[in-house]
Amino acid sequence: MSYLAMNIDDMDWDTVFAENYNDPEFWVWIRSTDPLLTKYIDYVFRGPFYPMDPNNSIKDTDSYKLSQYNMVNNKKQRLIEMYAYIEPRKGARDAHVVVAGIQDVVNTLSKVKVTLDHIKQMIWFSNSHFSQSYHFNPLPWLKIVFCHSGNLPLEISGVPEGTILPVSIPIVTIKSTDEDCAHIVSHYEGLIQQGIWYPTTVATNALSFHSVMNKALKITATDEVRNKFLPFAMQDFGLRGCTCIQQAIIGGKAVLYIIMGSDTVPGVIAAMEDQEMTGYSVAACEHNQVTANGAEGEFEFVDDLLNLYPNGILSVVSDTFDMFNHTDRISSGHLRDRILARDGIFVTRPDSLGKKDNGDDMTPSETIIHIFTIFERNLRDYIKINEKGYKVLPDQYRVIYGDGLNIKKIEEIENELIANGWCASNIIFGVGGHLLQKINRDTERFAMKASQQKFRMADNTIETRNFSKETPGKESKKGTFHVCEIDGVIQCFNENDPKVEGIPNMLVRYFINGNICKDENFKDIRARVKHYRDQLNV
Repeated sequence: MSYLAMNIDDMDWDTVFAENYNDPEFWVWIRSTDPLLTKYIDYVFRGPFYPMDPNNSIKDTDSYKLSQYNMVNNKKQRLIEMYAYIEPRKGARDAHVVVAGIQDVVNTLSKVKVTLDHIKQMIWFSNSHFSQSYHFNPLPWLKIVFCHSGNLPLEISGVPEGTILPVSIPIVTIKSTDEDCAHIVSHYEGLIQQGIWYPTTVATNALSFHSVMNKALKITATDEVRNKFLPFAMQDFGLRGCTCIQQAIIGGKAVLYIIMGSDTVPGVIAAMEDQEMTGYSVAACEHNQVTANGAEGEFEFVDDLLNLYPNGILSVVSDTFDMFNHTDRISSGHLRDRILARDGIFVTRPDSLGKKDNGDDMTPSETIIHIFTIFERNLRDYIKINEKGYKVLPDQYRVIYGDGLNIKKIEEIENELIANGWCASNIIFGVGGHLLQKINRDTERFAMKASQQKFRMADNTIETRNFSKETPGKESKKGTFHVCEIDGVIQCFNENDPKVEGIPNMLVRYFINGNICKDENFKDIRARVKHYRDQLNV
């Protein structure tokens, strides 16, 4: 039909799109007729106000991205394909990162369904939000609604989750699949990058903590003991330090790539598959139960707990009143006899710093050494020397410590324990805010950049541009990528580099046009983490 004969001043636009979206010539006409953008927007304004739907994914972006379609689609040129990547850049805190979050990102994107109402909501919003009208171009979104059933025309590939990847290697690539919708690669940068940088940084952070414990165990314990103890050498207590439950879900799940001890229930549930447990905890009291009994009733309360839990692991806070007195009482006399008779472990939890004779605070390492000194005095006859010559508390006693711990403090504690002849399997570390919260996108210098764009020029030729950013410290890559392992080192090459011919690309497809292409088992991700940890000796 001849679209030029249509009266665009008096038209039911939704009906026109619904009746003609299958005709390629219709989209040519829509793109080439300048007034159509403003006519459709005016048509929307003549209708009812559209309040924002919380499920409208178009809104999940930066404001300025709403205006960018018009910048790359004009009479001179039209953006028809964009290829971008996400990576931790050089200068990141760590030399390697643990890849995480890709599966959850594509699961989220697979549920996105753009609707006509969503488009109209954004037209109303943009008209009020910007200082000028007509910044938001509905054309690509109308194409998504009518030609893609609301699904996002994107292809997302990524390095398999659990891979321990050197920095400056692309973790994820995003490519457009519809020439009218190429700009949405950039539009969804915030949603996609947010879903990658945070869990990857948390998993990497957990590995950095855990590597300190692994190193100490290698020095002081046999491989058999280390392999059994290491998954539980650190416990995640990060929930209360998160900004919201959603953060605890994402971060708590990422931590479980590295460890198996967690009190962050939302994260544990998020990682579960087929009702198979992924994170473990123990019965534990805190200060409010101890203070309810008063200082005079503190040890009667411990007695009651031993009656309540005659076996299994029980954790009891020790610093409610006098931490060192508590340590002395549980390791001597009646309570020592009861604990040694248990079929299980009594974990004492000093939750603050000790005091020196002059009233000053001890350091964390001084506090822990003082506690172990008390244990050594009272439990001397029950302490064993292991195959590597280090002291091990009786099986019924262990310590958990978690007062504001960071990596440096844990290193200091482990080093002092080793210097004083104690095996690292005597202590578990509880980590919270430093694990899930005291990080940001710049911790591992995450960024998303476009590395290749294709334009259809006014004369209908196609021009491919592989420009990169040259700013020192923020340099970006060019072209499309092939990530592979050569001589034991994961590297990034241009996709057409002859060096990678015949070598599988580690960037595997996770998502295309609304469909999930890869769905990994949590066990497989953990196994991959272990493979790379063994390979890198971390």
